[in-house]
Order: sequence, then C-alpha cells, then structure tokens
Amino acid sequence: MPSARVLEKLLKEQFGEHARVHLATGDLPRIRFVNSAQIRGKKASKASNVFSIIEQLPIYAGSCGSVVRAGIGDLKQAGMILLVRSSSGLPFHVELGGSGEQLAVTRVSTGAIAKDLEKSIQRAGKQPRARGKGLELRVFRVAGMHVSAVWLHRPKYPGADVFVPYTPNFAGLRIGQTYGLHRIESLLKKQATHMILRWYDRYEKSLTQPKAQR
Repeated sequence: MPSARVLEKLLKEQFGEHARVHLATGDLPRIRFVNSAQIRGKKASKASNVFSIIEQLPIYAGSCGSVVRAGIGDLKQAGMILLVRSSSGLPFHVELGGSGEQLAVTRVSTGAIAKDLEKSIQRAGKQPRARGKGLELRVFRVAGMHVSAVWLHRPKYPGADVFVPYTPNFAGLRIGQTYGLHRIESLLKKQATHMILRWYDRYEKSLTQPKAQR
C-alpha cells in the first residue's frame, strides 16, 4: 500500500479538477491534503482547500466465473478506494487504478456512493475487535454484478471476515447490511451461476437464429 506522502502527492496532482466540479467552484486555492492521523486530536482546518484522507482501502476483485469456481478465494488486487473528506464535511469516494508509480485517479464521486462508503466503513469498524492487530479494511468487488463492499479481513481467522456492501448490485446484497464470509459466498455463487447460465442460454439462442435476424 502506498505511503500517506505518496498518496498526498498523487492527489494534489490529479484531484483538483474533480474537486472543483463537485464543490461547484472554479476558484479553489491550491489543494492541500492531510492524512487523518495528522489531524486526529487537533482542531480541523476551515480552509476550503484542505482535504483529509480518512481511509485507504485496497480493492480485491473477482469475476462471476472466479466466484463460482472459488468463492472469495481467487481475487486479484486492482487499485484502491480512498474515503476523502473536505473541510466542509463533504465525503468523496475516490478510486485509483493501477499500482505503484502507475497509480492514477480514475473516478471521483460524491453523493450517495460516498456517504454509503463512509457508513459501511463505520459499520465494519463496529465489529468486535474490528481495529485489532493485523486486521485490514479492504474493498471487495465483482464488477459483473456491480458489487462493491467494505471488507473487514482477519488474516488469522478469515472465516470471521465481515462484508458491508455500499453499492446497488445484481446479487441481492443490501447496502449497509453486514454479511459473514460463508453467507456472502453462498449468495454470490448462486447469483453468479444464474447470470452465467443466462448468458450461455442467450448465446445458444443467437446461434440458432437466421442470419437476417441477428
């Protein structure tokens, strides 16, 4: 995971235009980023150009096929999600693509997705011993089902992992609800299998149609 200093530099370079749009202003002074640890216990700045990096969560992504084959056991790391808050209190959902020095801001959102991300992080943090040693907050994603969930990962006891979805999705997962590992795997495998079978059914039907109707 990149250091706070690297993230601050990256966001200073790439975040500005996005922030201006979401804050409906064309006159935003030079943006300054701080990590939440830097302002903890201090009075928050009222300057309009100050933004706090509240959380940084690596994305672990799978496909419908990988979910059917291995559940949540065959995931690839794919970028990062940041929860950023302006000095006015507005939360930002910031997505970074790539890795290492190739990280780049690919999407910035406010509104429901940012608020639901913040609530899901808070809900995951309320789990027993949620901030214990070695625990990690991640984002679990299956793009084919529009699933994105905050994932509280316990490396020593992965069976006790917790997932809190924060996006509308095709898997029937409720935003803000807490799911254990076995429950979410069961629901995702069922829905992914259904989606794959429907895709094959449509594909086979397309092969039997006359060329003029395709």
